[in-house]
Amino acid sequence: RGEFRGGDGQIIEIKSSLEKDLEILAAYDRIKFPPRGRKGGENGKAGSIKIKNGRNLKGKGTQLINAGEILVVETPGGGGYGPYKKRSKKLSILDKENELGWLEFFYYFVQVI
Repeated sequence: RGEFRGGDGQIIEIKSSLEKDLEILAAYDRIKFPPRGRKGGENGKAGSIKIKNGRNLKGKGTQLINAGEILVVETPGGGGYGPYKKRSKKLSILDKENELGWLEFFYYFVQVI
C-alpha cells in the first residue's frame, strides 16, 4: 500500500507436457525479502515457489519437479510509494471498481470515517 500502489504479482503454473521430471535452477530473491516500499510506502507481498498442493521449494539452487507435479511461481507484488494516507479518494474508488486492493479500500474508508 502507498499513495501509489506497487505492481501486482502474477501466479504462473508450469507442468511438463511430456510427463517427465523437470529440473529448475531457482534464483528468486523476493521470496525471503519482499520488495520494499519507498518514501513511506508499505512493502509489497513476497513471492513464493512451490509444488501445487504440496511442498515449498527453495528460492535458490537446483531442484527436481517430479513428472505430473505442477510448479507454482508466485511473483512478488511491488512496494507502495508514499504514505497510504495521501492516496486520493478517486484512486481508491477506481481500485474498488477494478477489484484491486479491496482491503486497501476498506482500510482507507475505515480511517477516514
